[in-house]
This record gives sequence, structure tokens and C-alpha cells, in this order.
Amino acid sequence: MTIAALVFGSLGTLTETSELHRQAFNETFADEGLDWSWDDATYRSLLDHVGGANRILVYGGQRRDGDAPTSARAVEIHARKTARYAELVRSTDLQLRPGVERLIGEARSAGLRLGLATGTSMANIDASLTATGTRLSLDDFDAYTVRHMIERPKPAPDAHRRCVELLGASPEAALAVEDSTDGVASARGAGLFVVATPGELVRAQDFSSAPVVLSDLGEPGRVGRRLDDGQEPEGGVATLDWLVEAVGLAPRAAAR
Repeated sequence: MTIAALVFGSLGTLTETSELHRQAFNETFADEGLDWSWDDATYRSLLDHVGGANRILVYGGQRRDGDAPTSARAVEIHARKTARYAELVRSTDLQLRPGVERLIGEARSAGLRLGLATGTSMANIDASLTATGTRLSLDDFDAYTVRHMIERPKPAPDAHRRCVELLGASPEAALAVEDSTDGVASARGAGLFVVATPGELVRAQDFSSAPVVLSDLGEPGRVGRRLDDGQEPEGGVATLDWLVEAVGLAPRAAAR
């Protein structure tokens, strides 16, 4: 079967925002009177847990100072963190990750449907895409998912299943770009082919279930590199044709 759709996963596949998220958490903790401060190592470890409210609960449970929040309290704190993150993003000139804009252009030129399979809030999506200026907007995607549209978060396959359903594509004709092990598991569980482009904070995680693992998609002057043992893309630029061949998906040209 030939490729019909390209699906980006979390916002981290489009932009590198981990440090802004960590800053938003810490500023929210201070506002809430919590003597919490997540350093780089702590935040890296908490990224193994899906969802901001869940990370708050996990961290609170690890402490012995009586500050462990209830589930309802964690949701409240996370809602305030989300609002703070949106404020930080709007004041930042957010850059797309290398190769994202190029690959989207290649997909459009090839006639592919474009999806965004996230489990985040619409507020986060709006803030992040608005901060990229005119380079990318939600209108560039033919279908997307957000938190309220799926029953189970990643690593469950709900987000990817729902996204390809909305795209009108079959999973085996779709290529997913994901930046976390949970995202890779979600895409594979839904039956999509997947390439991993992990952000800097999660590259130590085990991405061996992804057939292709890249630092980023690469572009002329900002080449990406292969993080697994596979062959490097020519010139460090992972083109659409290179990706579909590398993951074992039949090129669109083969259907002609």
C-alpha cells in the first residue's frame, strides 16, 4: 500500500518547547505556594509519565513534606500551568524544528493528507502554533485530535486511530512522526508506520521500537543525524521519499 497521509504527533514534533513547559511548571508552583522546583534532571525523569497533572501527582507522591496534592488539586495546578505556558509561548519567537516546514511542503506537493495527533489542550496548540508566526497554523492540517476527543492518552492508540479516521486514511498508509516513546507506542498500536524525532530531554529513552530514529528531520544548513544504527539520509535531510523507504512504506510513485 502506498502512503496517503503524514501525521505529526505531539507539539514536540513541531517545536522544541520542553524548557518553556518546565519554566511554566516552576512559576506556577511558586504562585501556588509550593516549595517545588523541577531542575532539568527531575523534569527529564517526569517525562516518562504521560500528562502534566499526572506528573504533578507522581512528583508529589515522591516527596515526604506533606505537599502531595489530591488528583483534583493536581488538575487545578496543571490548568494554571497551561495558562502560564500559553503566556510564555506568546512572548517567545518559537521556531519550528529543522525540516518540519520542508516535510509538510513535500507532503502537500505529493497530495498527502496531513494530520496532528495530540492529546494536549486546544489552548496549548493555539499558543504554540500562533508563536511560530505565519509559518504554521492549524489550518495546515486536514485533521487533528485534542484531549477531549480521545478516551485514553498515549501510549494508547486512540489519538492516532481517531486522527487517521478523520483523515479518511487507513493506518497502514500513514506515516507518523513522533517525539516520545509513548507517541511511538501509540502510532504503532494504531497500525501506522512511525519515525521518531525525540527532543533533547528524552533522547536517553528507549526508542528501539521505532524503525527510524533521527535527531530531527534536517534541512540544508541544519542537517539531522541518525540516532540508531541505520543509514543516514543523504546530506542529513530526511525527505519524504527517504522516510517512506526507510520505514518500509511503498512510495506514492509506485502506485502510478
